[in-house]
Amino acid sequence: MAEQEGKQALMIQLPWTVPQQENTQAVILQQPNRQKVYLDLNHSTDTTAIWSFVIAMIVALILGISATIIAIWYGRKSFDLTKQSFEAVIKQIKSSEDLMASSNRELIESQENLKRMDIANERCNSIRSVAAEFISLCEHLMYEAKNLQNNLIGTLPIDYLAELTQKRDLLEINGTRLELYLGKSDLSASILMLKRGLIREITPSLKREKHDVDVSYWQDEIRNFKLNLTDYFEEELPNKRKGE
Repeated sequence: MAEQEGKQALMIQLPWTVPQQENTQAVILQQPNRQKVYLDLNHSTDTTAIWSFVIAMIVALILGISATIIAIWYGRKSFDLTKQSFEAVIKQIKSSEDLMASSNRELIESQENLKRMDIANERCNSIRSVAAEFISLCEHLMYEAKNLQNNLIGTLPIDYLAELTQKRDLLEINGTRLELYLGKSDLSASILMLKRGLIREITPSLKREKHDVDVSYWQDEIRNFKLNLTDYFEEELPNKRKGE
């Protein structure tokens, strides 16, 4: 024991003593032909660790790049979908606005047409009413003028004269109203002729003056006026309802 400690002390004190080397491990594999193969385990372990680290870094890099690409793709896809959804909403709003504007326009046109038709119908009814009274007065004064010419003897009652005078004035008033309703037309000329002609026929009879009254002539004129008035209602008034 003392001898071994002396050897160790001698090794430490000698300047040529070789420093202690690191322990290395080696495995000896014996092949069937009894050849020995030495494997350096430390070198193999270091190389495996390095390659494992490199592979892990490569895999991590690939995964990171893939995740980034997928994130970018989903982001663009989401943006495109959002943009398409926004454009669809804009189109729907615009379509709704166009539909509403079209509906409002049609409603306004419909209201204008109804208003125009109401005015035309009111005008038509007024013309019918005035024309019917005018024709009735024409026929009445025509027959009264003929009767008076057949009975010129004697004095006419005051009430009778007042009634005929009133009807003559109403004939002129209604004739003027019809002329204003119909404007410049063939009917207006017929109204003026009937109005002036029948007033000229009845006036001498009221004065008890001799005058020839041609009833058949006035009957034909009144009949023609009725036919022309019917044609006017069938042709002119529908156009006025349409605003033409």
